[in-house]
Amino acid sequence: MLDAACAFLAERFEADRLYDEHEVNAILADDAPDPATLRRLLVDHGYLGRRNGGAYWRERQSPPPLARSGDRPGSKPAGT
Repeated sequence: MLDAACAFLAERFEADRLYDEHEVNAILADDAPDPATLRRLLVDHGYLGRRNGGAYWRERQSPPPLARSGDRPGSKPAGT
């Protein structure tokens, strides 16, 4: 559940763009009274990268949507 929430929040950040700490906090401010906590969670769980000096970037893409059981390799189609 935490990864899903982090992935949802990470979608608000553009890939290949640097953000300063103020920008990250502003993006997250509508989601919590303390956006710094959300920012730290995103960094700790690998969704945002951080460089000394306060530069942040989107670190990883969100996981793909879950496949239906019949779409997984090695699974049998329904009704067989």
